[in-house]
Amino acid sequence: MHKRRLIALLALLVASGTVALFPSMIYLAVGIFRHEAFFAGKPANYWSRALRHESFLGREPPPGDAGKILREGGAAAVPVLCEIAQDPDDKLRFEALLALSLMGTEARSARSTLEATVREEKESAKFLLAAETLSRIDPEAGTEALSAILGDKQDGTRRSWALATLLQFAAEARGALPILEHMVDDKDESPQLRVQAILILWHLRQPTAPLISALCAAASDAKAPAGVQAVEALGEMGPEAAAAVPALVKLLQKPGLATAGSRWGPAHQAAIVRTLSKIGPAAAPAVPALLAILKSDKRSIHRETVLALAGIGPSAKAAIPVLLKMLGTKETVCWTSLTLFAGRCPGNVVIVPIVEVAPQRSWFRREDPLRNAIRTALARIDGKAPEQASMP
Repeated sequence: MHKRRLIALLALLVASGTVALFPSMIYLAVGIFRHEAFFAGKPANYWSRALRHESFLGREPPPGDAGKILREGGAAAVPVLCEIAQDPDDKLRFEALLALSLMGTEARSARSTLEATVREEKESAKFLLAAETLSRIDPEAGTEALSAILGDKQDGTRRSWALATLLQFAAEARGALPILEHMVDDKDESPQLRVQAILILWHLRQPTAPLISALCAAASDAKAPAGVQAVEALGEMGPEAAAAVPALVKLLQKPGLATAGSRWGPAHQAAIVRTLSKIGPAAAPAVPALLAILKSDKRSIHRETVLALAGIGPSAKAAIPVLLKMLGTKETVCWTSLTLFAGRCPGNVVIVPIVEVAPQRSWFRREDPLRNAIRTALARIDGKAPEQASMP
């Protein structure tokens, strides 16, 4: 009996000494027992703890950033990252997905893990990381996984994330054409998702006319929850959205239309003006409506309106007299204010209120953004026009 105990004790001492000399042996034993993947001789559980800055079996984590070590490990680290990407800990899953996303094509062997994440993940940041990485390393697999999500109308939030990812990789997402076309044709579809789908179809170089027509209809709906998004989508199309100008002008002149507002909900003038600027010279029919805004008291969108005229260019020559008048008035106010300030305020006496100088709401700085926008517009409409706007 005593002999057996002595043999067991000697075996334990030998084992302990061996582990002390060769700690990798215990890593190997534990990893094999748990069926874990390995990187750099250490199992996935070691790296999970290292990402949490925790010790593993009494051993401290490696110095430095464990996430960086794993992502710089390339393809060899992918199996471990795939295991960590399925961990119940949200932070660990994010770290693993982030590392895979930064690897580029070296993360190819993570395809099945990424597909599973896209199918199941409910948190936006991790879903988008997985979807973007999958679409980058295997566009066909990414398109297929995202199209499957689009087909589930009960999953509205994730469908929006799927569309956002498809928009990034639209050039390689032709496999999504059937579901995207179905979404656009479905009158019961979410208006916001329809606008996203239309924009992807435009990037896929589908016929433009029906897409513009659908966006104009969405923008013109007084109660549209995606009116501004539809207007912005037309702006992204730029000059190709020229056919939308008559509808945009009509909407811009609509009585009671809000001057500005949220990015979500019904269209407003500020959004329309920005889109006309992006459409450029083809938006020339909008010049009278833009001038009407400049002559109004809607000061909050005067600068955007001036920039729209600059985008239209020479076709906006009718705006020159209005722009010159605005520029002259503001500069006169500025310089007259300085003169009065110098003459009436010796020894830091109270500053003369601007209301005594001219009926303007504030003192316009020499480098006022609106003033600079007016000069830019004059130069683009007629290169000689700024010469008529010299300082008094």
